[in-house]
Amino acid sequence: MGLADLFQRPARHPRAVDPTKTDEATLVDRACRDADLDVRRRAVDALQATPALRRVAVEGRHLDARLRAIDRIADERVLAGIMRERKNPAVMLACLGRIRDPEVLGEIARDPAFNPAARRLAVRMFSEPALHGDVLNGLASTGHDLAGPGPDSAASTGPDMAAIEARVDRLMAAYPPEMLVEALAAFRDAPGSVRAMGVLLARGGAAAPRAAEVLTRLLKHARARTRALAADALAPAAADFRAELTAVAENDPDPRVRDAAARVLDAAAREEEHP
Repeated sequence: MGLADLFQRPARHPRAVDPTKTDEATLVDRACRDADLDVRRRAVDALQATPALRRVAVEGRHLDARLRAIDRIADERVLAGIMRERKNPAVMLACLGRIRDPEVLGEIARDPAFNPAARRLAVRMFSEPALHGDVLNGLASTGHDLAGPGPDSAASTGPDMAAIEARVDRLMAAYPPEMLVEALAAFRDAPGSVRAMGVLLARGGAAAPRAAEVLTRLLKHARARTRALAADALAPAAADFRAELTAVAENDPDPRVRDAAARVLDAAAREEEHP
């Protein structure tokens, strides 16, 4: 099949891409902007040049195309550059998961232009390279599976807490808690990461203080869903963060977030009354 046939849509789509426009610029444009998932996929797969794939990873309007482009980029410094430019948690995780060169990891760890949590994770990966691939593979599946689809709402998404707790316990048994909490913190915009940090907080130990620090910061996140999830995740330490949760319950602009913080505070008060 030639490039002229590449973008022929299925019969259910009355509009077809102009078969005469099959140059690289058109492929990049289709990958970045086309509303049809299949067209974006075929466009990314047809691209060969790393600069073109990088453009899709950085400029693409759709996360699926950006992640597909990242999977086809072999140059690890290009991947590191994408991490600097697009700080979307899923994009950063996808890039970091393909970086193996200790020198590149060291550059990420030292460069203040990177997300601070990603830098800390790079330090861990740099110092413990034997764990690198296994940890990132596990965290990649955690990030994608636990985040789940869904609108930007305060409602929870993804699997139930029992599944999250089981996943976190399995990772805690295999890897240093400091590495795990930094990995979750690096991708804290994902709902699954927020909820998993709540599990780390409940489990206590070395990871709990860092998890609590990140969760309290997320109480001021731009997204209502993230603020609500952070309030829920702070439940195991609600007594220690009563002032922060009270401020959210009284002042947050979204009623769903106020309700989430109020529920956590009410549960903590009942537990204090009836330990």
